[in-house]
Amino acid sequence: EDRLLLFGNVDIREVQLAFNDSERITALFAREGDRVQTGQLLGTLESRRFAASVAKSEAKAAAQRQIVARLEAGNRRTQADLAAAQADVENARINYDRATNLVAQTVEAQQHLDNVRAVLDVARARLAAARETHDLMVLGPRPEDIAAAKATLQADEAELALAQQTLADAKLHAPTNGVIRNRILEPGDLASPQKPVFTLALTDPVWVRAYVAETDLGKIRLGMKATVITDSFPGKQYEGWIGFISPTAEF
Repeated sequence: EDRLLLFGNVDIREVQLAFNDSERITALFAREGDRVQTGQLLGTLESRRFAASVAKSEAKAAAQRQIVARLEAGNRRTQADLAAAQADVENARINYDRATNLVAQTVEAQQHLDNVRAVLDVARARLAAARETHDLMVLGPRPEDIAAAKATLQADEAELALAQQTLADAKLHAPTNGVIRNRILEPGDLASPQKPVFTLALTDPVWVRAYVAETDLGKIRLGMKATVITDSFPGKQYEGWIGFISPTAEF
């Protein structure tokens, strides 16, 4: 009068475990029947391609950090370049004055004066360019240039994080506690996200599917305690509870 005797089966919920990328499997560390724990390493892929991608992304991000730092700090060489250009102009002007006197005294030919004048013109052009560069650096880079460089750096760092995650995904870990039911692939096989490597049976919690007669359906409710006995160990009892009542009748 105070209990129902129901018959059913233990439902084994399964998880298909696959790698997140396509590459050759180098090692598998679990076999059928092995009990595994959450986070346990189950297998690895060939990772040289992923490691090279990480190295490339690290170098790219490091180079962009230097560009951002240079834009924020300015170019400290412009002052020295301007001083050197001014000295070159002064030296060329002195040589030009000397050559002018010598040509006037017919000591040197006109060609020599022309050459010296050309040197002076080049020195003045370099001074003008150095002064313009110096003035631009004194004003500093435009804010939008710095913002663009920082945005590029963020993109490079995101690319690096993605490459690092791809490298980490070359290792397959157990997502939860369970038992390996099937080992589908072997080392040397080409893994992909669409090809499971293991089938993992979840052991906690375990669900029992039982069927209740229509006349007894009103006697059960969610959360009601239950005692489970198996055919293999009839003397051992497992404490449980009703966690789901189907809204659809069967049979």
